Amino acid sequence: VLHRAGMHPTYDFRFPPERKTFADNDITGLYRRGELSDAQIRKINAYDNAMTYNNANVRAVIDAVAKNGGTAYVLTLSDHSQQLYEVPEAFQGHAPTGGTRFMYDIPFFVWLSPEYRERNREFAATLPAGRKRFWKMDEGLGHSLAELSRINFGGFRPERSIFSKEYREPDAKLGDGTDYFSLP
Repeated sequence: VLHRAGMHPTYDFRFPPERKTFADNDITGLYRRGELSDAQIRKINAYDNAMTYNNANVRAVIDAVAKNGGTAYVLTLSDHSQQLYEVPEAFQGHAPTGGTRFMYDIPFFVWLSPEYRERNREFAATLPAGRKRFWKMDEGLGHSLAELSRINFGGFRPERSIFSKEYREPDAKLGDGTDYFSLP
């Protein structure tokens, strides 16, 4: 399981200069020239460079695990996301209250070795169904990891595992009582 810390500000410090992919003045993603200041463009591109570098690191871990062989998986996720000018009037970065979906939607990626898939065919076949599910990490991570690791224990609650056929989406209320689906 990987929890990457490399996506926190200051983004320029999260990748080596030689791994810079996006130039300071490139316009990427949702934005058009003139909508953002030069400083905002540099910040977005630093974030995109950090993300590209982090993704390369995840790929290297997957390659190492695959080379090692055996029944294995790699799970990478984040504890929060970042907002960078998608909703201009909102706080940029992440905040525990008054956020946007850009602050709460997290990268969550699972890679399964061929041996894992072979030993757990039925389970592995159900995993794509989880892609569109609403999930709260603080309520479901332990149960999801247990199921992915094929561990049973007395308090296991399959309805909390995002991987389970019995999964039930949790209440969409955030810590401050805001309904996630009402966020911009």
